[in-house]
Amino acid sequence: MRSPLVTFALLLLAAPALAQSWRLEPVRSVLAAVEGDSAARLERRWTDALRGGSSDPTALLALATLNRLQYRHQVSDSLYTRLLEMDGVGDTTRVLAALGYAEGFFNRGDLIRAARAYREALRLAEDLGDRNFLTESRIGLAQTLTWSESKVEADSLMSLTAPDLPGLPASLAAALRCHRAGEPLDPGELEELEEARAGLRLAERESDQRLIAFCFLEVASAHFRYGTMDSALILSDRAAALQDRLHDRLGRALTLQWRGYLLMTNGQFGSARQEFDRAILEGTAVGNLGSVAHAHLNLTAVYLRFGDLVTATTFAEQADSELSQIGDQRALSTLRLLLGDLARAAGDTARALAVYNAVIARGERYGGYSSVAPFRSLASMARARGDWAEAEKQLLRAQTIANRTGFEAWARRIQYDFGVLALARNDLPKAERAFTTLLSQLRPEEQERGYAATVRLAQVALLRGDIDRTATLMREAADSLDARRLRLGDRSLRLLLFQRRDDDADPDLAIASILAGMVRGGRIEAAFSLAERRRARELRERMLRLDVIRGAVNLEASNVGGSLTSKELIQLIPDSSTAIIEFVTGRGGEPTVAFVLSPSGLRAVVLPSADSLLPDIERLQVFLESRQPASALARRMGEAIMDPITGLLPPGVRNLIIVPDGPLHHVPFEVLESRDGPIITRYAVSLLPSATVGARLWQRPPSSAPAEVLAFGDPEFGAEPPSGSEAAAFRAAFARSGGLPRLRHSGDEVKRIGRYAAHATVLRDRQASEAFLRSNRLDRFRIVHFATHALVDERSSARSALALAPGNGEDGFVSAADLAGLDLRADLVVLSACRTAEGQVINGEGIQGLTAPLLEAGARTTVATRWPVSDDQTLEIVDAMYRGLADGMTVGAALQAAKLDAFNRGVPPAEWAAFVLVGDASVLIPLSRPGIAGIWWVLGAVLLVAAYGALTVKRRSAERRSPAAARSARTHQT
Repeated sequence: MRSPLVTFALLLLAAPALAQSWRLEPVRSVLAAVEGDSAARLERRWTDALRGGSSDPTALLALATLNRLQYRHQVSDSLYTRLLEMDGVGDTTRVLAALGYAEGFFNRGDLIRAARAYREALRLAEDLGDRNFLTESRIGLAQTLTWSESKVEADSLMSLTAPDLPGLPASLAAALRCHRAGEPLDPGELEELEEARAGLRLAERESDQRLIAFCFLEVASAHFRYGTMDSALILSDRAAALQDRLHDRLGRALTLQWRGYLLMTNGQFGSARQEFDRAILEGTAVGNLGSVAHAHLNLTAVYLRFGDLVTATTFAEQADSELSQIGDQRALSTLRLLLGDLARAAGDTARALAVYNAVIARGERYGGYSSVAPFRSLASMARARGDWAEAEKQLLRAQTIANRTGFEAWARRIQYDFGVLALARNDLPKAERAFTTLLSQLRPEEQERGYAATVRLAQVALLRGDIDRTATLMREAADSLDARRLRLGDRSLRLLLFQRRDDDADPDLAIASILAGMVRGGRIEAAFSLAERRRARELRERMLRLDVIRGAVNLEASNVGGSLTSKELIQLIPDSSTAIIEFVTGRGGEPTVAFVLSPSGLRAVVLPSADSLLPDIERLQVFLESRQPASALARRMGEAIMDPITGLLPPGVRNLIIVPDGPLHHVPFEVLESRDGPIITRYAVSLLPSATVGARLWQRPPSSAPAEVLAFGDPEFGAEPPSGSEAAAFRAAFARSGGLPRLRHSGDEVKRIGRYAAHATVLRDRQASEAFLRSNRLDRFRIVHFATHALVDERSSARSALALAPGNGEDGFVSAADLAGLDLRADLVVLSACRTAEGQVINGEGIQGLTAPLLEAGARTTVATRWPVSDDQTLEIVDAMYRGLADGMTVGAALQAAKLDAFNRGVPPAEWAAFVLVGDASVLIPLSRPGIAGIWWVLGAVLLVAAYGALTVKRRSAERRSPAAARSARTHQT
């Protein structure tokens, strides 16, 4: 019994393959014509035969078959129905019409109507008493019932065909053997691989090309189940090539879907996604909703595995609608299982438990994947809550089913589960045996699939006190993960690599605990190397590619594309007053590790778990956004996080570069109070997604170009209504968050900013447009300033955007992907809108919102905000930062000076702590202060903005009372 995700494609492929020699000549000639590119000539022949009101059954049957094979379903349905309702039609023609009618529905994936039609065909075949048609009808009905009603009845129908096998025509016998290859073996049947090969030999003897393609995939399926993946892929390629020659787009769609599943199971998720996307296109083109639905089902599994719950949920909703429409109950069982996994990943364990139990009941009826996977999930849940006996019970049930079905991939997963259970019970010998056995079973091309087991072996070594072996195994695991990453291909999946769920109960695989153990054991350098190796890989590679194109990097330099060692990083730190703090967090009570790189070397400290800090992190953010006193929280968090770290810093350090992880991405570090006072009074704080990203920025040659400024403010959003689905989605999201009102004060803001540069392009109203951003050279601007609305979604980076004026073919919404595609050489990009520093936190890559794409596009530094800030304070802090730049300060020092000025004036931290610098804080930009006339203009602008701010207090207060909503998709303005 194979997985339903595999079987569906294979069963569908056989329906158009049954072009056996005992059929009427018109059917055989139609198939030959379609395969030989003479269909149009044949269609004219049979159409002419029906002129003058003729109802020639032979012509009707031929035309119906021709239209079915060319995916003109409405026409073929009409012709088949006409034949079935006509008087005087021969019994053989009527059975062929009934079978063609049923195959038409099955080829579209419409199992409900296909089952009804096949039952009618079976009834007519029984009346006729023709063994060949009986066998064909039973095969068709059985494959339909397998998915729509009951596998028990389907198996019963297939067993009825066994006695007839020796006397069947070769083509029908081939089809029957290839069908039976994937079903449970009955006494006297051949093994699956031999059964499929026997069917393939018969099909080749008959030169039945469609049937040969189908049997190729059955042989491939057997190799897949036995674990010989290379053979499975080669055979599926042969099937696809043959289908291309036959112009069999339906078969092509189903083969693509099957290949996608095969690649997904083998860990080649990028290639799998490409196949699923192609299957959706082909399936849609030929009207086969089944292949589309199963591709969406598989994509749900892909994105669930990579922790992208939003995308997984979107695909699940599509699959649910489509599978329900076609009546595919077996696949719906698999989908329900995935929905249970989604609920569990979102923290709803009660719903997940109910779903798993319901799937078990359905699995007994439909079999396949849903008959074993729920037991693994229940075991994982039991292990997570410490119920070892229940976990073992469920794993044994899963193992029994996996052994009976013989699917190797399930057996390996269960082997891993038993190892983790033994590890949880502290049975280290048993755990080590399980993981070692699993790794020994992997073929050379599958070695990257051993990542999780290798990490677990490292955990075993750590618990035994063998730190050297722990470090060695962790390096091997990292190499395995790199190999997996190279095979992904798809950028969106590479971005999600470090949040892939290889273990549902512990997706992090205890990495934080292992690194903490290595630190305690004195292997600090090895632990840091492993941590940094996981950081911002995708961003680093894209920055490297950009630097190579611009000639800023020598490719012959050692380790140019990899992460840097602590010694290399320390040598590249801009000055002796700067230190890097890199965090590693885990879940489930795992400790937090902080690595400190400074001129005095690399040091590390183990801190409390991020889980224990999370309530305070959330409360602090809420208190700050709602302007409530938060000094007690700030002190408590400072004691937990900063006091142990500041004790490791040399006396001269004044600049802290922080590489956050997990919940620490949401900590406003400058607000925290250490034993020596508020962090803001001692350190200038900036953020980086990885220390190596900082090094890449520091290695770029400083710009010698004039400090030219590009500033967008007060865009006219309603000049041209945006069109297109993406634009409509963005506009709807902005509308839910208050719409896109004009920002009159932001026009004054950018005009003011422009006075700090000798050369400035200040765009307002309709000129502040996306079209200008896309159609003009941006590489000459050293500062790009956006004062506009922004939309940031912490669930999906694809839903983040800046709003500019539409027009000239552009909708005005500049997405994160659009920002990444810009050609920037800016030293500084300012996002003067609310929450522009936030976004989706992706393990390893960090926050994916609006700041990371700007670094990818070539910016050295971005200044953004964590939460909404009042208009007057935005203007004061931004202006103070530009004054600092004009006075010769670095960007980091200028922003700190602006914050300190507000702090010393008694401005609440809610106003100044929102601003955060991401990137290279050491950049110098030669600005100059405005003249006297400019100062008077500035004072007038301040008064105008203050008046505007008074009018918006009521709206701001409403926003602050809903901090939870602010963390979802919202629109913001300065």
